[in-house]
Amino acid sequence: MAKHLSSAKRSSASPLLQQLAEGRGTGFGVTASPSEIESGTLEALRSAADLLRAKAPGELGSYRAFVLEIARSVSSAAGGGDEAEAAAITKIENALGDG
Repeated sequence: MAKHLSSAKRSSASPLLQQLAEGRGTGFGVTASPSEIESGTLEALRSAADLLRAKAPGELGSYRAFVLEIARSVSSAAGGGDEAEAAAITKIENALGDG
């Protein structure tokens, strides 16, 4: 994930993606359950996509591609849980909606 964020920060033509690639904390504490992390993350992705649709629709496709690229990269690096990881990527795709 850090590799993709660093690359986007350096090379993205989109100022929005460069800013997003600066990375910040997740807002989740060490005691957060997996379901809290999942629901909070999916809600944040839905909110971001809705905001882009309203304020910068031309950036939505780039944002969607960026998030999915990171998700797929992390998924392939984790290994071993192909079915669960594919389901997680599907949830992310659904949260982001159409690009």
